[in-house]
Formats: sequence, C-alpha cells, structure tokens
Amino acid sequence: MKTIGIVVVLGLVAATVLVVGVLALVRHDETAPPGGEILWDDFGFGVVGARRVTELGPEEQLVRARGVFVIVDLKVTNHAQRVDYDTSKHTAVLYDSTGNEYRVDPWAQAALDSQPGVWNRGPTRLAAGESCVTELVYDLPVDAKGLYLKISWGGEFVDTVDHVVFGDRRIEVVAGMAR
Repeated sequence: MKTIGIVVVLGLVAATVLVVGVLALVRHDETAPPGGEILWDDFGFGVVGARRVTELGPEEQLVRARGVFVIVDLKVTNHAQRVDYDTSKHTAVLYDSTGNEYRVDPWAQAALDSQPGVWNRGPTRLAAGESCVTELVYDLPVDAKGLYLKISWGGEFVDTVDHVVFGDRRIEVVAGMAR
C-alpha cells in the first residue's frame, strides 16, 4: 500500500514537471507595435489606426464622450489556407497603462455606424486569405495613456487559460495614428 502511494506521488510530480516544461516551451509574452500583428493560430490581429474625438454621429443623434472617444481601427486577417474565420469569436478589449479595462461603448459605436457612408461592422466570416478593418469606439478618461488591446476569446476563464498557456499578448494603440 505504501509503494502505491509513492508511485502516485511520483506520477503526479512527473506530470507536473511535464506540464511546466511544455508551458515553458510554448508560453512567451508578445507586444505588437501599432501597424504590427499578433497571431492566434492562423488569425492575425493588429491596430492600423486610432484617433480621439469628443462626439460622434449625425447632428440629430449626436453622442458626446464622458471623457474622450478613442476609435481604434482593428485589422483582422485570416492567414489560413482553407478555413474560414468567424469574426464573432473574438472581442477586442482596450486597457490603459494602469490596467483599467474598457469595452466598446455601444451608444458611441451605434453613432459611428449610423454616419452616412459608414459600413463598419465588417463581414461575419473571413474566407481564407481575406482581411477586414473595423472601427471600434471606446469611451476613456481624457488622461488615459499607455493604451493597448487584448483579444478576448469568450470570457474570463478562457482568457486566463490563454494567458497562462500562451503568454501576455498586447497590441499597442497610439491615438492620433492615421490609417
């Protein structure tokens, strides 16, 4: 009975060492500069433009920022050879240098999307080799700085596993950057 316990403990230690070893080989932090790209499998994400404005929308539907709107031009590229990508699988979350999290402002996004000539939502599916750029609107404090995007894959648990296994992946945002 004592030897079974020792074997079980040694098996758990070996499994732990194996998992930690694999993570050490796979995991690395990565930061894409503005205009750069970070890959998740065959799918690339990058910021190709960003700007600050204080109001959005046509005059009769004008929306004013509580602080300042930061409009981020997010480029998504499907580098796969044969597989489509469903663009609803991800969410772009904006952070500042102090770690505050910002989600797309639905009222500001609707105001931007309602402007004449703006078709902003992008396709719901990207065929192999295709890419699209979507403008995303965030309402931030005026003094927010050190902005970066992270791609969320479906909630806190999935994002935590992604972070632990693959590392911290950030896409820098410089408001004032022209597309």
